[in-house]
Amino acid sequence: AIRGTGNTALEQQINGRIAEKMEALQAQATQMAQEYLEAYNATKQPIDHEFWKVEISIDYAVKLSTPERISFVLTSTSSAASVFTQQYFYNIDLRTGRDLTLQDLLGSGYVELCNRAVKDGMARRMADDPDAFYYNTEDDEPADDEFAFQSIAPGQAFYINEAGNPVLVFEKYEIAPGYMGIQEFEVTGR
Repeated sequence: AIRGTGNTALEQQINGRIAEKMEALQAQATQMAQEYLEAYNATKQPIDHEFWKVEISIDYAVKLSTPERISFVLTSTSSAASVFTQQYFYNIDLRTGRDLTLQDLLGSGYVELCNRAVKDGMARRMADDPDAFYYNTEDDEPADDEFAFQSIAPGQAFYINEAGNPVLVFEKYEIAPGYMGIQEFEVTGR
């Protein structure tokens, strides 16, 4: 919960949004668990292992907290036989209550700045780590083309770090194979 901003109406609005998201995630996990249990019971064989309960964990991390702005991420992790993680980013102007956008932070040329940060970051990581790999259109794997990074999405996920810079976030598998995990790229040029 957000407290101490001096604007209790804004605090209630933000805390309401957080509570709604957590309730929706809880309902989603409950439905997934019920469907999983029904499928398990419908197909269970005598040699099958015991039913794995579905567990959900919802946590948060504050990325930036100033009198003017707050940036935090809610992370929902569901696990049973495998793990599924979703992240929800909140970047809020505490003076107006408005959600901040990349354009608010970086100006009208934000798309180019973000794209350059991602491409430079991918190139740097691949140069530094022989195991790093990103989908691209420059090899002979047509499957890579569909997932290769071209440009940030209109609603690109991001948070604001302690330096005040946006950090672009790409889900696992979005621009790289799963072993690369969630990918983050800080945008420092303005």
